[in-house]
Amino acid sequence: MRRFFSALLLVTAVALAMGMGGWAAVEPVAAQENQSANQTTAAPPSTANGTLALSDAARITHWEFEDETVHVTVELEISRTVTISDSVVGLNSSGASRPPSQSWSLSRGTHNLTMPVERVRGGMAVEVETAGGSYVLRHAMDPPEDGANPFETFGGESGLFWGVGMTVIVAALAAWYTVRTEASGVVEA
Repeated sequence: MRRFFSALLLVTAVALAMGMGGWAAVEPVAAQENQSANQTTAAPPSTANGTLALSDAARITHWEFEDETVHVTVELEISRTVTISDSVVGLNSSGASRPPSQSWSLSRGTHNLTMPVERVRGGMAVEVETAGGSYVLRHAMDPPEDGANPFETFGGESGLFWGVGMTVIVAALAAWYTVRTEASGVVEA
């Protein structure tokens, strides 16, 4: 009878550990949500017409991506150097990449800047910077085509958890059978 309770205790401990593993995976996410709710983030400085303020003297008044090219309109109140850097270069490969960038020394006024950019999964992004600030301008990426599910080998999430649950049940039945049939201890072969 003592062996039966030991086996039952073992099975219960394994089942609780499996359940706590799922709970532990959910708890940090809830903690992160609470942290992000407590933090306040300032909205990007912009005017009603969508102008992005890089600094007190520099603004992005218009931007768009078209045919692997970015077009940025910058309005300057004083002479500044404006740099545009490609932010997605090298995302399709591993290793280090040096992002291509172009710099313009511009005088006061409105300037239309154009630069070729790399397209990754249909998306593009550049960083526009000048003394006093910067913005990353993005065109959304398409979702991955493969839709890789790491549990697909096991029949998806439900197949994996069903397999683990079935294994625990079979182990519990085997332990029960062993304890039940070996009432007088281990028999020597």
